[in-house]
This record gives sequence, structure tokens and C-alpha cells, in this order.
Amino acid sequence: MIKKRIIPILQFKNNLAIKSKQFLKQRNLGNLLQYVKVFSKRQADEMSIINLSKKDSSKTEYDFDFLKNIISECKMPLSIGGGINDISTIERLLEMGCDKIVIGNSFIKNPNFIKNIVKNFGSQLIIASIDVIKKDNKYEIFLKKDLDLIDWIKEVQDLGVGEILLTAIHNEGMMCGYDVNLLNFIYNSISVPLLFNGGASDLKDFEDILSVDKVYGACASSVFLFSEITPNLIKKNISKNINLRII
Repeated sequence: MIKKRIIPILQFKNNLAIKSKQFLKQRNLGNLLQYVKVFSKRQADEMSIINLSKKDSSKTEYDFDFLKNIISECKMPLSIGGGINDISTIERLLEMGCDKIVIGNSFIKNPNFIKNIVKNFGSQLIIASIDVIKKDNKYEIFLKKDLDLIDWIKEVQDLGVGEILLTAIHNEGMMCGYDVNLLNFIYNSISVPLLFNGGASDLKDFEDILSVDKVYGACASSVFLFSEITPNLIKKNISKNINLRII
């Protein structure tokens, strides 16, 4: 049986950790490496870092020397994403020790990219990132509002992704709780392990979301950065009822 995980997520830009609210109002947090070291010590099961550095308006810039140092200091499985749209970038990240690759908009622009990754590396490598926003009581894919959310979830699964990272943008950075209604809305369409992100604020939020059978990862950022809650504290308080990965 797959054990459930506590997964901090951090965004970074120009090698500095940042934090947004609803993908807006980005706040500079400083040295990304220090955060990676802290989460390693606090017994996070794994970590995801998302690159928002832009070389120009269309291409995400990757500082591989910087990331090599991050990966070498990370004492937990690490996934990296943000604007990855070519096999060579994936190969280089894997060579440095990255464990998984997070792919989002590149899938929407070119679904065959998923097939190529699966063919070259296998499903277990791929986390498909789907960013969702609630508007007029309806759920939409953030950058492709004409694409039906349920249809897209089914399509990326059929293409062979290993996991789905679903972020509720309207709750992201707000510490208002996970959007359980969104989870209920997509529940019947999920056939791979789901990582749920956006809004965690207390221990009960983690317990509630991880109690759902199809959710295998509770992802969060603000609650770890701006409160006393740690991955280890979560495990100590909810592990009796949930099959958590205990380090």
C-alpha cells in the first residue's frame, strides 16, 4: 500500500525562494537552499520546488549549477518543475539527482510531450501539475479556461502520468483550508495518486485531506513558512488514523 506524504512546495525565482497569494503578490523569502535544509530536518517526506525564473517572455531559465547544489543538500526526494518543455532539461535534472519532474502548461500546449517523457523515462517520473481557479462557482483550468477540467484530468492520466498535483489557486497562500468541494468535484475522475495543494492552515486540514483514499500527498507552503506547524508535528498528531510515511 502506498503511504501518504507531507510535501512542502516552494516557488523560486532567480535562485531566491518566493511566496505568492493566489499566484499573485509574490513575496521574496530569501535563500532557497536554507529552506530546503530546514524542511529536510523537519522530516518532510519529499519536497517540490517550482521555477518561476524567466529569461524572456516565453522561456523559463534554469541555473543548473545552482540546482545541483540544492539537490546535493536535499535529504529527501525532490521534484522540480516550472516551464520544462524539452527532454534535455529533464535529462540534466535527473543526472544531477532530481527524483521527479513536475510538468504543467507544457502538457496543455503539447500533450504528446507526456508520451515522449513516458517513453523515455517511465510514468513514475512524471507529476502532472493542474492549476485550477474557481470563478462564478465554477472550476476552470487557470491558463486554459476553454478546456474542461474533468476531461483534461482523464486525458493526462490516459497519457501515462504517475501522479497529479492539483492546486486550487483561489486558496493558494490564503491559509483558509483545502478546497474540499473541488476535491469532491474531481474525485470520480481520479485514477492515479493525487497530490492536493492550496490553503492548508492547521492540523485538521491535513487530516481531512489525507483521509480521502485517492489523496496520497498533502502539499502546502504558507502553513510551513508562517506558522509553528511542521511535517513532523502533523505526523505525530494524525498518524494513528492515516497510513503516513514515517521517517
